[in-house]
Amino acid sequence: MLQTTDTNVVQSIRAFQPQALKNEAMKLAHHFLYADLGLARSRTQVFRMIARGFRLPLAKAKNHEHLHHCMTEVLRQSGPQKGFVVVLDHIPSALKFGAEARERLLDIFRDMADYWAKRRVPFRVFYTFAVAARQELEADISVPQADNHEAADAGLNKRRGRKPQMRMAKNLLFMRSVFDTHLFKQAA
Repeated sequence: MLQTTDTNVVQSIRAFQPQALKNEAMKLAHHFLYADLGLARSRTQVFRMIARGFRLPLAKAKNHEHLHHCMTEVLRQSGPQKGFVVVLDHIPSALKFGAEARERLLDIFRDMADYWAKRRVPFRVFYTFAVAARQELEADISVPQADNHEAADAGLNKRRGRKPQMRMAKNLLFMRSVFDTHLFKQAA
């Protein structure tokens, strides 16, 4: 399965499943690092969840530079490495962790992939974005008390200065990719 992907890449998880990636990493004797970031709402929480998922010291992974150092120099100094498969699941799309922060996080992992490519060590990163921030959506749904959904949405959007948006089903919040059609079937 991993033979079809580049050895040093940061890409969307697409049709891969985390468990299948873990099994493949074990077959290749690569390190498998997984972090579920679905509950994170801020940059600090994202770094804490990455540190916890990757079993890094919390003090060492508190910002981009420290995370990069832990995942490159510290690992290199610990001995020869066969390879890495990294999964960042549900990268948040919250107000305190916007599009720029998500891209910056992925850029750090791209830098790590380049670092390991120079040392001829496979470093593959797969990621998913959270479709919507769960807490924000629950707040959006619970605030208006109108029977008419369009009127409730219009009132909430007016207060927040937003354009009207389509309502999402709660169980579609954390799709791994657009290929997870079973979630659409459950919502119907």
